[in-house]
Amino acid sequence: MICLLTAEGETVLTRRPEKGLLAGMWQFPMLSGHLSLPEIQKQLSSLGLFVDEGEILPQANHIFTHITWQMQGVLFRITDASLPDGWERVNLSGLQEGHPMPGAQSVYRLLVTDLMASFSKK
Repeated sequence: MICLLTAEGETVLTRRPEKGLLAGMWQFPMLSGHLSLPEIQKQLSSLGLFVDEGEILPQANHIFTHITWQMQGVLFRITDASLPDGWERVNLSGLQEGHPMPGAQSVYRLLVTDLMASFSKK
């Protein structure tokens, strides 16, 4: 599950490990498995993060040379300001310029970029 977490014109990113696939790149927080919205909220809550009701987003696939990554996105609005260690809030310019992300998450990155841009116009 790809978790798009937003609050007041910002989104949350985590950094991938320094070794392995897509080493050192930034990504949206991820949870393993196909989970229901209440299950996702429970897992996020166990990390000390509280969110409003969520929305299931369209699935996206990315084909690497050796595997297909099937992604399911969810969108939540953060209601608690604290984040787990290693998670970082970024604004629109940080998302667009300061945090290199895998192309595999580009579908969700565009969606969040549009949401953040519309928030900044308010």
